[in-house]
Amino acid sequence: MDLNRAFNEGMNAYKAKNWSVAIEQLSSIVSARPNDAPPNVLYTLGFAYYFSSDYEKAGDTFKAYLKKDPNSENVPEVQLILGRALLQVDGKADEALSFLAEAAKKPDFAEEARFAAAEAYIKKEDYPKAAQTLKTAMAGKSSGLSLLRAAIQLVDIYIEADQLDEAIKILQDLERNPGYPDVIVVVNNRFVKIGDLYLDAKAYAEALSAYSSARPRNQVIAIQEARLAQSKKLKEDLDRRIAAAVKAKQPTPRVIEERAATLAGMITNNETVLGELRGLDTYDATIQYRIGRCYFNMERFWPSSVAFETVADENPKSEDAATSLFGAMISQWRLGRLDASGVLAKRYLENHPEGKQLETVAELNATLLIQTGKFEEAVDFVSSFLEKSPQSPIREKMLTLLANARFQAGDYNKAAADYDLLIKDFPSAPDFEEYVYRRALCDFLRNNYEDTVKSFENYEKNFPNGSFLADIRYRRGIIQLALKDYATLIPSMKSLLDDPQAKAFQGQIHTLLGDAYQNRGEEGDLEAAGTHFKLAVDNANGDRNVLEYALEQATNILRGGRRWDDLEALWKNFLQDNPDHPMTLRGVSELTKLLQRANKKEEARKMLSEHILKDIQNPRSEYVEMLLSQLAGMHVPPRSVKKDAPKPDVDAIEAALAKDLETAEENQTPAYVARVLFAKSELARMMRDQARSERSLGAIANTANPNDLGPILLSMIGQYLFDKGEFEKAVPLYERLRDAFPTSPFSDAAPVGLGRIALAEKNYDEAVKQFDIAIGRASSDETLKQATFGKGQALRMQKRSVDAKKLFEEVVAARNWRGVEKAGALYELGEIESEGGNKKAAHAYFQRVYVSHGAFPQYVTKAYLRAADMLRMEGDQEGWRKTLQELIRKHPDSEEAKKAKTLLN
Repeated sequence: MDLNRAFNEGMNAYKAKNWSVAIEQLSSIVSARPNDAPPNVLYTLGFAYYFSSDYEKAGDTFKAYLKKDPNSENVPEVQLILGRALLQVDGKADEALSFLAEAAKKPDFAEEARFAAAEAYIKKEDYPKAAQTLKTAMAGKSSGLSLLRAAIQLVDIYIEADQLDEAIKILQDLERNPGYPDVIVVVNNRFVKIGDLYLDAKAYAEALSAYSSARPRNQVIAIQEARLAQSKKLKEDLDRRIAAAVKAKQPTPRVIEERAATLAGMITNNETVLGELRGLDTYDATIQYRIGRCYFNMERFWPSSVAFETVADENPKSEDAATSLFGAMISQWRLGRLDASGVLAKRYLENHPEGKQLETVAELNATLLIQTGKFEEAVDFVSSFLEKSPQSPIREKMLTLLANARFQAGDYNKAAADYDLLIKDFPSAPDFEEYVYRRALCDFLRNNYEDTVKSFENYEKNFPNGSFLADIRYRRGIIQLALKDYATLIPSMKSLLDDPQAKAFQGQIHTLLGDAYQNRGEEGDLEAAGTHFKLAVDNANGDRNVLEYALEQATNILRGGRRWDDLEALWKNFLQDNPDHPMTLRGVSELTKLLQRANKKEEARKMLSEHILKDIQNPRSEYVEMLLSQLAGMHVPPRSVKKDAPKPDVDAIEAALAKDLETAEENQTPAYVARVLFAKSELARMMRDQARSERSLGAIANTANPNDLGPILLSMIGQYLFDKGEFEKAVPLYERLRDAFPTSPFSDAAPVGLGRIALAEKNYDEAVKQFDIAIGRASSDETLKQATFGKGQALRMQKRSVDAKKLFEEVVAARNWRGVEKAGALYELGEIESEGGNKKAAHAYFQRVYVSHGAFPQYVTKAYLRAADMLRMEGDQEGWRKTLQELIRKHPDSEEAKKAKTLLN
């Protein structure tokens, strides 16, 4: 054998990285000279075996080299590679550690040796030592590939051993390491894996922390791209150095060759990973979905909804999109945001018609529509669903929702048909009893008493111990009240009070008994009615309608019967049991009146002041103004009948009132200031000092912001400004009243006021619009009267005399309507008849104004002139003259009287 040829071919093959040829040629030399192989042959052959992954032979060859040339400068490098090779051979970890420990003595190889040692400790299952070795290295900002590989391996071991906290610590250390970009995808993967394990264990906070540690896709791609560019630059630099050494026929350090080879592998791997990442559109969605699950299970529904909606919005085609949309919908529902939940339900139904939660979403959507009062939408949706899916497994539930939607919408005819269908098709349903009950209610609410009685009897027959039996007995009592069957009603309701099932609505039963006694009107009934209304208050169970109705009725009856002790007990108990109820201040008003009646004026005044000051800064507390008016009245001195009696000192009286309302300067908010001015205005009004009263109202108008006023002051100051002709200032007050207090009984003033302003500004279309709003929502005859008259005026100005006339006639015909509008309607009717050429009818209307409504000179004096005009045009000069003379005699200072004098002269 030609050993020189074998050496040259082996070395050339090694340089060309043709490991198999290098091994073949160089090993032939070792075989030929087993005890005398040259050290450089053993050195090169060991690396050839190592690079071809034949670690056992590499180890044997490196050992032979160390034995042959123990003092070579290559010894530390050989010890390092030998240790790494032995790590790949089973059972050689301890031996590997011994060689790595020797290699670590050389500073150039110390870092790499420590990382390899960590792998050795892992193989020995000495995880604490492996972890400590890695942590020490990472703390020193080491970032070799061996370290990263060992760290990930240790993480996997910790995960397998369910030592997840330890795994997270290693991952967090890796995130701070310079080599993190090389393993970012793997680190992300491990965070998600740990999160999944925590999620399965229902450790939701820990799972959330793990998922949140995973970097988003765009960030991973950006980091990977930067690292790839850096690796390519380093590889190019190493390749230039290797090429330069080859050209100069100088040996290349194997560390450089190994680094170049490692970088080549990393570049290939990074490019592959980047390609996969760019194609993973659902990468973030997968993590966001898991985050949403964590938040949901932690009952943190707002962030869970955000996470779920992110998946549904940004990754609508991901496998988790439908479930995420469902999760977002349930999250919003749990937050009580029913409208938002309904929107998400509709999105689900539109985007995922085959989704596995379809039936659940459909049922919830229908439920939400009903809960939010969208009954027509609910009916349309359920009807469409049942039409498309007649055999749906939730058919009974959807039919029930359809019936309930129609029932709550007041469509009792169709609801009755729906319940009939449910009764027929689902006789064994768990809700069958409720179907029968609701079917009976349909008759009751249609006021079909004959059929209702039959339906109630049918229910009692089929369900003698039914859940709704007490309610049916109560409703039967309502029918008996309507039929004035007091003899049956009273004993049956008294008996019902003993029924445990009726405990929740005893207030309603006592109210019914109160109405029965009040309407029957026999001896002692009024006293019994008062007692039952008082008991209704005590047993209202939070039912505001029962509470307020019973309080009002009981107060009127007890006051009428002069049952002062009972009246006091009624309101004292109410205040004690309902300290935050809107009617609390009404109770204060009643109790202070009782104190005044008992001549305990000082105690009454103090009680009023204390309760006023508690709420005086709250514009939404409507009863404050009423108490202020009551307090002002207590300061009005009694009128003296003596002619020479001294006049009251108004300033002193006003000061005393202000003292009752005194508070610290820091508590004197704009709302407080406005209400004190209101109290002063009321005091002046009661003392018949109109100028002083208007000054206080003017001060409110000039200084207060609409947001600082409650509904009473908004309506009052709005009217004050309207009367002054300051329409621009009045409009914001009425708009605030309309928008901020839509349920207040004083809010009716808003559309009336806005309508009057529009009428004054000759914007008749807007005036009609506002008056129509007022008519539609009028809560009192006063509002209805004002709005009807105002609309009539606007219509007349639009030359719609026929429509206007009908409204004016309505005002005139209403017996319970009094005031200026009645006089105005008669005057307007006179003008309409005059325009139509009917002078006699016009004269009759004008005459009725000054004959019957003399309290309203703004129409009376004009009516005199117009009545005279009608007589003149009819040729009745005598009547014309007498009418003008009467005007002059009765209203000598009016402008119309001056005009009449001119006409007569």
